[in-house]
Amino acid sequence: MTEAAVKALTDFVSSREDAGQCFREMYDILPVAICTTDASGRVTYFNDAAVELFGRAPQLGTDQWCANWKMFRPDGTPLPRDQFPMAVVLRGGKAPSGIEGVTERPDGRLVWFTQYATALRNSAGEITGSIHILIEITDRKLAEIDNDQPFRAIVETTPECVKIVAPDGKLLLMNSQGLRIIGAPSAEAVAGLNVYDLVAPEDLAKFREMNERVCNGEKASIEFDIIGLQGERRRMETHATPLRQRDGTTAHLAFTRDITDRAKAERDTLLLGAIVENSDDAIISKDLNGIITSWNSSGERLFGYTAEEIVGKPITLLIPPDHLDEEPQILARLRRGERVDHIETRRVRKDGTLLDISLTISPVKDSSGKVIGASKIARDITDRKRIEVRQKQIENELRRANEDLEQFAYSASHDLQEPLRSVKIFSELLTTDYGDAFTGEAREFLKHLRTGASRMEMLVHDLLSYTQVMKFDKPAELADTGAALSAALANLTGTIEEAGAKVTSDPLPSLYVHGAHLQQLFQNLIGNAVKYRSPDRAPVIHVGASRGDGHWDFSVSDNGIGIDPEYREKIFGLFNRLHTNDQYSGTGLGLAICQRIVGRYQGRIWVDSVPGKGSTFRFLFPD
Repeated sequence: MTEAAVKALTDFVSSREDAGQCFREMYDILPVAICTTDASGRVTYFNDAAVELFGRAPQLGTDQWCANWKMFRPDGTPLPRDQFPMAVVLRGGKAPSGIEGVTERPDGRLVWFTQYATALRNSAGEITGSIHILIEITDRKLAEIDNDQPFRAIVETTPECVKIVAPDGKLLLMNSQGLRIIGAPSAEAVAGLNVYDLVAPEDLAKFREMNERVCNGEKASIEFDIIGLQGERRRMETHATPLRQRDGTTAHLAFTRDITDRAKAERDTLLLGAIVENSDDAIISKDLNGIITSWNSSGERLFGYTAEEIVGKPITLLIPPDHLDEEPQILARLRRGERVDHIETRRVRKDGTLLDISLTISPVKDSSGKVIGASKIARDITDRKRIEVRQKQIENELRRANEDLEQFAYSASHDLQEPLRSVKIFSELLTTDYGDAFTGEAREFLKHLRTGASRMEMLVHDLLSYTQVMKFDKPAELADTGAALSAALANLTGTIEEAGAKVTSDPLPSLYVHGAHLQQLFQNLIGNAVKYRSPDRAPVIHVGASRGDGHWDFSVSDNGIGIDPEYREKIFGLFNRLHTNDQYSGTGLGLAICQRIVGRYQGRIWVDSVPGKGSTFRFLFPD
């Protein structure tokens, strides 16, 4: 269509009272871009050719002056919106016919056009709207590229890479933005450069194919990776169109955008989407009115609603009546930009089943930092809560059983003291007063009676000590380990002197442990070291302490008879003894008491030993 024909068409349409209907009857057969507006400039009609020219369809009745595109004058300077031809004619002015302009499409391509605009009036002469007709002249302008300084101005000011490529890939022109992207300091640095040398190897074949198609007269768009002159890899999006050159050959003109950040964001979005969709937790988003906006597959598994059923519905569908007061409080915190961490509450499934869940809710913000919604992670803790309840029941039952056991052991031990004391006293009286009357086996039986009573007394005493290890009700206070060792040695003074033993120690720390426990621990271990001494050397015992990672490592070392490897675990059991009472007296409870004490503080105790050379008992206390 010629410019004269376009002018005649606009004059004809504007002169008709039924201009709107007349326009609609002709729009399908016209190859030019046509749009109309109402008197305020809001777009009321846009034909297919206009969509093709501008790269998107406007929202009718909302967008003004075509849409929110960037418009330039032919010299490359921006054209203010109030100077758009439609804006001029709607103010009652007269816009020059056939003026040229340039628009940047949403995809970054630059399009040249000639434009005509006129006002539409009713029978009273009032302006009721406007009609705008545009003819694309991009190919003509590109043919004038060598002598077109305004074109060069636009090319240099556009934020995209603009380049012209020969059929063999030789770079004929590249603007300064393109030079920056590939890392070239100047146009001279790329003289004679072939763009195929910049394309990543995996994308080279499709780039060659695209170049061949464009140079054969087609338009094309692709995404590909480049490797710049400095070795930096970037993701690019290019839109190419054929360009007829003066020598008769066809090159390709391309507008190329660096989409590295966008591609990374898209990959991250896809990865995040996969994580969300495959998460075992329900991940839900909602707006600040509590309306659900997204719903993953675990949300369906957990709550029973499909995304189609629940998206667009209020989140209160999931909240039981007695918890509805939680939602306003949560929304208020989100509006303040606060995060809600791991609150435990109850929610209701589609079938009415109540769930115990843990909620973590984070505010979602737009690019300006404004809170526009929330992301919620809901974890089903119903089984965990059930287990916790059962665990508490078991703990309570176990505590009552232990209390009963301790009470029984205490009572039994206490009640046994008196009859044992009587047996021991009367057996001694028999020996003292009537010893001469007993002869042979009778005297031996009396001796066994006294020995058994004494051993039973020791056993009852140690059993009572074992049960009372856990009896402290008050929390442990900071105790001086050195003082506890001194008290233990004082109790063992007679035993140590009798054996000629030597006891040394490192400087010892203070710990949050009951002092009585420490004293009993040292007393049992040192007493054993003296008891199980070697017959051919005096006992040498050393108490050590060293700082570990979050704990203190104590040791009690001796040069005694040692312990065979097969017995190193068994010796800590109740009533386990490696020797007869004739060899070494005892009840088999001393090391069991030590293990019970250390275990009370979440520590552990073990022994390293070499038979015939000695043993080292080690125990850890958390710091």
